[in-house]
Amino acid sequence: MSFPYTQCISAITIPAGEYKNYTFVVAAYQSGISVGQFSPNPTPPSYTLGGVSNLDNNGASTTAIEFLLDYSNTDYSPPYYFVYGSEDENIWLNSINPATGGSHFTSSNVTTQIASEKQPDAPIAGLFYYFPESLLYVAASNGNLYWYSVTWSNGVPSLSYVGSNTSYNEDGASGASVSLTFFPANTLTNYDCLLLGGVKEATGVIFNAQNPSSTPILYGYHGGCTATDVCKGPNGIYWATPAGGLHYQPYSGFNASLSPIWTVPSGQVILSLAYSPNAGNADPGNYPEGAIFIATAPSNPSNSSMGSIWVVDVKSNTAGNAAQQDATISGSPWAIIADANLTYMCATGSCGVFLSTLAAYNPESNIPENGMLVPNQVTSGVGHTWISDLVSAAALVFGVVTEDPVAVGWAVAGIDAGAIDSKTGYLSE
Repeated sequence: MSFPYTQCISAITIPAGEYKNYTFVVAAYQSGISVGQFSPNPTPPSYTLGGVSNLDNNGASTTAIEFLLDYSNTDYSPPYYFVYGSEDENIWLNSINPATGGSHFTSSNVTTQIASEKQPDAPIAGLFYYFPESLLYVAASNGNLYWYSVTWSNGVPSLSYVGSNTSYNEDGASGASVSLTFFPANTLTNYDCLLLGGVKEATGVIFNAQNPSSTPILYGYHGGCTATDVCKGPNGIYWATPAGGLHYQPYSGFNASLSPIWTVPSGQVILSLAYSPNAGNADPGNYPEGAIFIATAPSNPSNSSMGSIWVVDVKSNTAGNAAQQDATISGSPWAIIADANLTYMCATGSCGVFLSTLAAYNPESNIPENGMLVPNQVTSGVGHTWISDLVSAAALVFGVVTEDPVAVGWAVAGIDAGAIDSKTGYLSE
């Protein structure tokens, strides 16, 4: 795993049914994946965690991961499906069958490489499942956009290639990663759209999510200020640049005179961004509109680098004077995701999955507030308990952040993604 891939970890918390408040995480490990299950024990924020590392580590590097859920199945019964892309341009379909208790989770709970697609002509850089049109969008590292129809039959998805838009083929900017971020209507545009970052012509390119073959439009600074990673906030868009600036633009209109709101310390590079809305008020009195997490590493990062995390308070759009994690993460945090309650996880290459939280300290917690939650294992497919029984500072609720595909799907299905609590997770129906 290496920069510039920023979507090599994904997690989902099930909102209803038998596995309500279970969380599943998939992260890249070299050319394979690691998969974990957080089981309420008996209710959040107490969990049992188990998982397996180093599955399918026998091909090209894993570069992007995305969960697929059947939102017409309101019981959300398993198995749970996800796709991952690779550096050799493959897209693989896989599934997870939950274990009875997370500590019993083994390689037998994961079925990998059920089916594959290979239309893209460059490594897979980004994936997004757009449920309203039943489309899986795929961004290639050269700026091409591809899409596949997702058809469900008896709870099993199948992918079928539909088309591509190659308006910005081979236009990746030097030092930039191609990223794919969803923005709902009445944010960047008056329609659901996808912003493809990393091209030379502008900060990004906007594609119509409901009509992807239509002519895309350029967004942001033309001819410069390329986005290496993009994050959707509640009031505007955030993006990082190869020069190490964190930019913000409100949805009310682009203002070319605005300066970066934060600059990475000398000798560092921004790798990835994530937003947590703090929907459950996990840290009372702080981050009332949520937080942006900024994952950084030394220039020319590697799997053996030491990573850092900085935090921006969305209400004031200012970063703290010190890093929340200051060169304490073993392995570069290539990709970061955040949940609704100020908890984040990073894929750190060969070291594993790092977890941390800004949630108010829980004196009964035996999850370290910061730590390598999921250590990778050398032997492929070996099942082991990463941590046995644990109590978190806040309930884990991944998938409700508004750029996530599950939030889009839940809105269509009538599930209130904001009906959560910092301690109990999804509220009773």
